[in-house]
Amino acid sequence: MKKSLHIILILSASALLAAASCTKEPTVPDSQSSSETASEEVNPDVPAVVPVIDTTTLAGLARSRYLKSFRTDVPWSQYALKFTYAPYLDFSANSLTAIQQAKAKKYRFTVYYFKDRNTSYISYGDFKKNFIDKGYGTLSSATSKWSFDSASPAASLSPIWDDITEGYVWLVVDALDANGKVIAEAARRGFLRDYPFDGTATSPSRNYLEAAHLATDYINTLEGVKSWKTDTIPDVDHYTHYCYPNKTIGETIAMEVRHAEKVPAEAADAILI
Repeated sequence: MKKSLHIILILSASALLAAASCTKEPTVPDSQSSSETASEEVNPDVPAVVPVIDTTTLAGLARSRYLKSFRTDVPWSQYALKFTYAPYLDFSANSLTAIQQAKAKKYRFTVYYFKDRNTSYISYGDFKKNFIDKGYGTLSSATSKWSFDSASPAASLSPIWDDITEGYVWLVVDALDANGKVIAEAARRGFLRDYPFDGTATSPSRNYLEAAHLATDYINTLEGVKSWKTDTIPDVDHYTHYCYPNKTIGETIAMEVRHAEKVPAEAADAILI
């Protein structure tokens, strides 16, 4: 199993166990193991076990949330290659000369979409190598574009975010004078306007508790986790990502405690870990 997936599985199992507690899914009796009761617990007709979610409403809520930028006080977005939420991008450090910056009264953010590029490249690496690194292509060949003006070279793309077609796009920021005339291009960059949740969903194949059991049972066979039974020092030989103790160790503890509560027959091993 790839080490990078280890923490994801731990976090997922912990979240599933927490969700099972919220929905009051049944505890596995002492006399039964999780594998023995997994199929018996699945009952899609019981809302407490398999919650019914209005995905259309959820999709609408998600789209409204995607329009809001978050953590505008940190430079994360400057280095990200794709965005689901409208990014806040700061181009204060740009290619304008001091004279051009003095003349600039506002900035126009324009996002260009190239349909042919999105059918040709299947990854951002391909897009960057064949499009960005080779001169960015011709902006006039864009099949769609969206723009808005900002008083600052730092702004959120929220005014146009919901309109932008999902896929690889190109952003150009132009400095404008008092009359709205372009002085010069201040900055440009490419990124993936990621695909939002559109309400498409299928019925779950198993409930939260069963899914959590499967994940936890597997996690507890990993050497990096089993070592906690006999040692108080992280087994970095089998799992190097113990360098993130709040995520890995903290969530492992939370997962095992919840597992012990839900599966009394396996509580002893879970508490020992």
